[in-house]
Amino acid sequence: MTPSAFTNEIDLTCPQCEQTFPATITHVVLPDTPDWDALNSSELNRIVCPHCQTSGLVAAPFLVLHADTSAATCYAPGFDQLDEEEQQTLVSYLYSRLLEGLESLELPPVELAQIGISEEYDAVALLVQSEQSYTSAEEASGAETAEDASVQEVLTLLQTLINTDPTTRQQLIAQLGAYAGDLGAAITALLPELQEAGLEPETLQALRELRAELLNEAPPVTAIRAAAEAVTPTPAVQPSARASSAALERSLQVVHELLQAAPGEREQMIASFDEPTLSELVRIVDQLVHEAESSALKPATVSALHQLQLELNNASHAGSN
Repeated sequence: MTPSAFTNEIDLTCPQCEQTFPATITHVVLPDTPDWDALNSSELNRIVCPHCQTSGLVAAPFLVLHADTSAATCYAPGFDQLDEEEQQTLVSYLYSRLLEGLESLELPPVELAQIGISEEYDAVALLVQSEQSYTSAEEASGAETAEDASVQEVLTLLQTLINTDPTTRQQLIAQLGAYAGDLGAAITALLPELQEAGLEPETLQALRELRAELLNEAPPVTAIRAAAEAVTPTPAVQPSARASSAALERSLQVVHELLQAAPGEREQMIASFDEPTLSELVRIVDQLVHEAESSALKPATVSALHQLQLELNNASHAGSN
């Protein structure tokens, strides 16, 4: 049952028959609820006049809590026309309704690290649809990453991202978080098959551009992993491939840690590697540097990889002498 804190009872006047009637408007949407499903199908706050059956969306603000519960999106039509105090009042009001409703459901309160604002109902619905598509892909496959999910589900999400406008697409990608890098890697894996299947050049180019956006949004280790997989595709299913993938993942994690370490600490870490480990790291970093442009890594990451490549090669040469 939807908590009363999440809704309001208001009187509406039908623009068609001009009759007034009471209606329930939702102001807070939680994941995996009927309201979430209604927004997913663009039906949230769609009201039907009981007198003439005319239906329409009510442009009332609402707050959507996303699945990771650290981010939310506020639908606020006319938000830019409000002054700063009015904007803060609106967002604070919706947030307080969220906390009040969670308390009535005996759920813990949430501390939001990010609240996105959108004046477009369809954009917020797209955010929910993309999140639902990714969740469905994970559940369908039991996978931990998008590239292991069913191809059809991944394509559905990618199609949503390609077909939306740039601003909404950036909002969608920001909500994906670490999944952005997984989707970037999924595009890398799918491109050869789609090209062979005769997909239109314009769509292939749109996918390449989307991959660049996804990898730029991804956390460093995810972007590095996706770039490495562009160079070294991982065979599927076979136990030997799984072992190879696990070894690659460990090596990429070490590369990430090296990139994050201070110069003195990094030097000590490199000095502690045995020869096989050092050789493997040199190989991976060399490949990453070679593919840096096509893998769409950020310039700062590319520069850091060049520096790490130099240090690893120097250590490797010193060890062989």
